[in-house]
Amino acid sequence: SCTDVPCSWIVPAQAKKPAAPAPLADITFCKFLINKPTHQKKKRSYDPCERVPDPSPEDIAKLYGRLADIRPNLLCLRYGNVMPVKQARHTGPIPEIDDEQDLWSQEARKVVQHHMQTLPQLTAEERADIVTSTIGQACNQRWHSERLKRITASQFSAVIKCREPDYLVKRIMYPSPEAKSEALHYGRIKEPVAVAAYVALMNCRDDPVQVYETGLHVHPRYSFLGASPDRIIVKNGEEGLLEVKCPISKIGLTPEEACSDKRFCCALIDGTVQLKREHAFYYQVQGQMMVTGHRWCDFVFWTNNTTDANSTHIETVALDEEFVGKELLPGLMYFAEHALFPEMITKRIQRHKDLARGRYVPFKKFCKGTYRVEDGPGLKKTFRKLK
Repeated sequence: SCTDVPCSWIVPAQAKKPAAPAPLADITFCKFLINKPTHQKKKRSYDPCERVPDPSPEDIAKLYGRLADIRPNLLCLRYGNVMPVKQARHTGPIPEIDDEQDLWSQEARKVVQHHMQTLPQLTAEERADIVTSTIGQACNQRWHSERLKRITASQFSAVIKCREPDYLVKRIMYPSPEAKSEALHYGRIKEPVAVAAYVALMNCRDDPVQVYETGLHVHPRYSFLGASPDRIIVKNGEEGLLEVKCPISKIGLTPEEACSDKRFCCALIDGTVQLKREHAFYYQVQGQMMVTGHRWCDFVFWTNNTTDANSTHIETVALDEEFVGKELLPGLMYFAEHALFPEMITKRIQRHKDLARGRYVPFKKFCKGTYRVEDGPGLKKTFRKLK
């Protein structure tokens, strides 16, 4: 019975509920004493730091601008909701493309055309400043920041031949820290040695050259195209380019022996070592001449054999105006218009979405003539020729 239970206070139901959470600074720990006043709670949130006023939008923009110059790949610059470092010169309203919208639609095409028309033009002084301030190339932080959002000559072949643009656009727009592969490290370490071997061999041929370091060159008309030749050279009073390759897989071979590999950049044609016209390096040197305005480039590969003569192949590649005008430049413009600029507008790849949603048409296929199936009135379908 209830008389067998010891006497106890009746606890109200409200008291059984746990106390609501509160900041530690708002909780008082003290004994309750009858007929005595409660002690004043001591302040436990004292801040010894001096009070600093909140930064203004101009201060924030200045901070992000300095961060972008030092570390352009910072995630807070890429994904944070911050002011752009460089404002576009055009201040009008910027149209948008919906995530589900086909990039081939008339509306999307108009938006891309509008973006192309608002691209800033670089003056000759600005382009010259970029060249001089990026000397040292991979060892220069400015060189890395200026290459962002630009298609550079080493990517020209991949850009023109690409079937799915997302990977290439990601490399151009949002490059990850460069992987230091053994082949890349070897090429950079041995490049000065190969240049010295080239100069020595040219002197032995009574054809001396002057060699100068250079940086990133920007196309005078299309500022989204760039090139970084290894050196500027002067031969017989005429200025040209030098592009050097040090293939780690061909160490100790003669140039002729290296050409026995069908995957190599050069082939042995009528006893002469020649750069393959379909190889990525050919696109690269032609692109370098297109961007810089030079008429020729000495292409050199060096195999670290016993002597300079057994290690070094030198081939003077002339500017192929027909190739540049009919394939190289149109292919680059096509990729920029249908992949690079749409990503600048939509940020689909940055938001982990498909850029072209499986509807990208490769440049060479486009040149042959391609039809697209589009929705017509009712259940009908219509065919539209893209070219």
